[in-house]
Amino acid sequence: MKKIIWILILSLIVFSGCSQNLNGDKGDIDEEQPTSTNKADKIIEGEITVSLLDEIEFVNIAAEMFMEKYPNTNIKVETFRETELIETADGAVMSVAPSEEFSTENYLQQLNTKIISGKAADVILTSPLPMTKYIEMDAFEDLTPYIKEKGMDDKNYFMNIINLGKSEKGQFEIPLGVFFDVISFDKELVLDSGIKPNENLKTISYSDALEIGIALVDNTNRENTYLSIGDGYRVAYQLTMEEIDKFIDFNKKESKFDSKEFIDILKYAKKLDEEGYFNKGTIDFYNMEYHFAYDIDFPNQAAAFTLYDDSIRHQSMPICDKNGKALGRMSYTFGINSQSSNKNLAWEFIHFLMSEEVQSMPSFHMTGINKYAFDVASERYAKMMISDENYFEVSDYIKLLRDWYNQIEASDFTDNYLKGLISEEIDKYFKGLATAEETGKNIQNRIDKYFNE
Repeated sequence: MKKIIWILILSLIVFSGCSQNLNGDKGDIDEEQPTSTNKADKIIEGEITVSLLDEIEFVNIAAEMFMEKYPNTNIKVETFRETELIETADGAVMSVAPSEEFSTENYLQQLNTKIISGKAADVILTSPLPMTKYIEMDAFEDLTPYIKEKGMDDKNYFMNIINLGKSEKGQFEIPLGVFFDVISFDKELVLDSGIKPNENLKTISYSDALEIGIALVDNTNRENTYLSIGDGYRVAYQLTMEEIDKFIDFNKKESKFDSKEFIDILKYAKKLDEEGYFNKGTIDFYNMEYHFAYDIDFPNQAAAFTLYDDSIRHQSMPICDKNGKALGRMSYTFGINSQSSNKNLAWEFIHFLMSEEVQSMPSFHMTGINKYAFDVASERYAKMMISDENYFEVSDYIKLLRDWYNQIEASDFTDNYLKGLISEEIDKYFKGLATAEETGKNIQNRIDKYFNE
């Protein structure tokens, strides 16, 4: 499957921050275009500080735009670290890993001290934070009344995505966008095997896709055929995340990673690895043909590769949980410090970040929650992926993406610290540094310590 090289190139193009302004018309889109609302009679003035872990270009631009729009305001954006880029010997540009001084852990420690002492910024990027703990501490403002005051609804926003920020206590963070995994099957393997997923499927769980993938590999005579680009570690991690509620009880602050269910996941994934369902590092995409039973991609790229005339993808759809709810991971989430002295201005700035004006900018490198801006950004992505050899209708692309976005109704596991912890220990197991039983106990001990800190 030599097209994988083209996929990787497109990934770089999409996320490179394309600096040119690709405006153009909206194409033949039948949906009624949404309009934004703002109360012109409301006095917007004062000063706030915005805290970011890494530099975010569109936030800096939005702050300048906001101050120009409202001259009696001052938006100070504080960035903990700036991205340092280096050029490699072959001319490629890559980011340098941050020093210990500017590590994420150091940022979180400093921010925690500021929150506890009442000296934190007014608006805080919540994406890297353990929000479960901060919500318990009442460190963030409930944004529910602010959302109601603006009259935000499905006409202008993907409210299903905004609602991913809700908890039982309220809404303490607002996502500007969403990431989710789109899974598809190899069209030729489906034809070879005669094994077809249900044609009415709109979403599928990872475990169900894995089962279909194994059947596709087992029922073809093609050479160089594997489950996916990955290994047993990835299968173990995905299956663990799918069953995370079995292993962590946040209400009781308990974990059960020493259970037979988790041990069985590790051993099952390793068995697939040992039986040859994954490549062992010998892939040569330039000179050989490869087939992967299933592929997991991000939505903007998945939509294009699904719609190409000679697409090799069969039945692309978002991944769901065990209850059939399509899963999304909030991106660029912001909250308001509950001790802020200017919460109204803080909210106005967050609301501005959700506007079509901001989310249509090329520096906003994703399709966001504002529906009008979504169409503009989607068209921009579509035009980047169309060529003489690979063509699809822009309107079909926008419609497919919208359908996927509208399906998202449940939040993926969001505690980044715990996700990293679990991933690290599973990786050690697949490197032979611990047994399955030791891995379960190591994860459990570390999570118990985390809950008791």
